[in-house]
Amino acid sequence: MRRSRWTRGAATTIALGLSLTLGMLPAAAGSSANVDGALVLGHLGPETGELAPVLESLRTPVRLAVGEINAAGGIDGTPVTLLTGDEGADATTAGQALDTMLDAGADAIIGPASSSTALEILDAAKGRALVCSGSNSAAALTKEGPRRSGNLYFRTSPPDRFLGPALAEQILAAGHRGVALIARDDAFGDLVASTLAKALRDGGAKVPAVVRYDPDSDDVSPQVERALDATPQAVAVIGQLEDGAAVVRALVAAGAGPQQLPIYGTDTLYSSAFAELVDPVNPGVVAGLSGTAPASAPSGVTSPFHDAFAVTGIDPVFSAHSYDCTILTALAAVKARSDDPTKMAKVFVSNLKGANDCSTFAACRDLLVAGKTIHWRGASSSFEQFGKFEPTEGVYQPWAYDTDGTPRDGDPATQVTIS
Repeated sequence: MRRSRWTRGAATTIALGLSLTLGMLPAAAGSSANVDGALVLGHLGPETGELAPVLESLRTPVRLAVGEINAAGGIDGTPVTLLTGDEGADATTAGQALDTMLDAGADAIIGPASSSTALEILDAAKGRALVCSGSNSAAALTKEGPRRSGNLYFRTSPPDRFLGPALAEQILAAGHRGVALIARDDAFGDLVASTLAKALRDGGAKVPAVVRYDPDSDDVSPQVERALDATPQAVAVIGQLEDGAAVVRALVAAGAGPQQLPIYGTDTLYSSAFAELVDPVNPGVVAGLSGTAPASAPSGVTSPFHDAFAVTGIDPVFSAHSYDCTILTALAAVKARSDDPTKMAKVFVSNLKGANDCSTFAACRDLLVAGKTIHWRGASSSFEQFGKFEPTEGVYQPWAYDTDGTPRDGDPATQVTIS
C-alpha cells in the first residue's frame, strides 16, 4: 500500500480482542526488546491522515486474530495483548507511536499500512521488534525491508512488481493490441509502467505511448493529449487516488472517457471515493473503467476468517493479509517458545513450509506444541510460494465501476496468479 492509496469508504469500528490505544508519549529510540514471556502486539495503523478511512479494514482483522488466539487459550496459557498507535501521514507521527508501543512492551508490530512509512520507521524498530505488514507493496522493501530491520521485517502482501503483469493479463484478455500508458512520475509509476509495458509487448500488443505526469501538477491535460495522439485502442492509468482521478477527468474532458475508450487502472484507483473525485455531479462518468487489485479472497483459499470478517460489513482492503500477519506472528512465538523478536523472526517462515496443513491458530498451535511442523494455509493465500520474508507470487482480482460509479469485484474465476 502506498501512502496515497485509495480507500473504499467509511470504516466501521468493531471492538474485538484486547486493545489499548496509546497517546504520543516521549520515548527514547534504540531501547532493547521487551522479552518477558507474554506476547504483546502493536498495530501501527492510519488513525489520521489520508489513509484514515481504511483504518478498520486493517485493524479489525488484527483484533479478530487476537480474539481468536485468546479464545484458544493464548500462548502457553497467557493471553496476547494488543496495543494500537497512529502512523499518521508522516515519519514523526509514526515514529512517536512506534516508540510509545515499544516502550509499553510491544514485541512485534503489525503494520504500518503505508510502504513509505515502513521505509521510514524500520531503522527505529531494528532489534526492538518483529514487523509484519499486510499492506506494504513497494518494490524498495524487497531490499530495504531486511536491511533496515536487521532481518526482522516480513510482509504478506504481494510486491508491486507483480501488479503490471496482472493488469496486462486483463488488458490482453479483452483483446486490446494498442495501449497507451499514462503514469505518475515516481518510483511506483516507473515500476508498474515498465513491467506493464513489457508484459503487454510480450503478449503481442503494442505500446504506442508511455507518458509520465507530475502527480502534483494542477493540469495533466497536456500529458493526456500526448497519449491520445498515439490513437490507442485502450489507455492504462497508473496513479494514486487523487492524481489518477485528475487524469481520468482530463480523459473525459477530451472525449475519451471509459464509455468512449477502454480505460484501465491499478488497484489504487479502486475506491468508493474515486467517482466523485472525477465528477461529483455525474459520478457515473467512470462507469466501465476497470482494473486489477490483490484478491481479498483468492480462489481456492478457504479460511474461517472470511465469514467472520464479512459480518463486520467493512471493505476488505488487505484485511486477510493483515489477519495472516497477526496469526503468523503469534505462531512464530509458539514455535520459538519466546517473545524475543529475533527468535520469532528466525522461525517465522518455517511455519509456511512445514508438513502439516492448518488454517486456525488453535490447530496450528496444537501441532507445534506436539513437536510437529506446520504449513499455515491462510486467509490471503495458501502460501504455496513464499520467500525469505515476502510472497513470491500474487493473486489478482479484476474490478470495474458500474453505472452509478460504485466499484465492483469481478468474477473470482477470472483471477490471475503472477509469480
